[in-house]
Amino acid sequence: MKKTIMAVVILGIILISVIIFGKKFFAGEGQVIGAKNMPKWCYPGLKPIGSCVFIEAPGGLSVCSKCGDGICNQKTNERKCNCPKDCK
Repeated sequence: MKKTIMAVVILGIILISVIIFGKKFFAGEGQVIGAKNMPKWCYPGLKPIGSCVFIEAPGGLSVCSKCGDGICNQKTNERKCNCPKDCK
């Protein structure tokens, strides 16, 4: 019982931290990550996808996307080369 309560408390702390500090550390769908002063990670459920060029942008910039949801979303830069699950 104590372990369950502790797990719920820890989960709550993590959730509150994401809500409060999320804008600084996490990016939403269509937002860019990877450069200085930008979020470092995509929110859960999103995946970073790169561009389809042979030379990547400095700093490894990526766009957060729902790649894998069955919809080829070109607004978030999904293409056949970086999201083949969605773009056929």
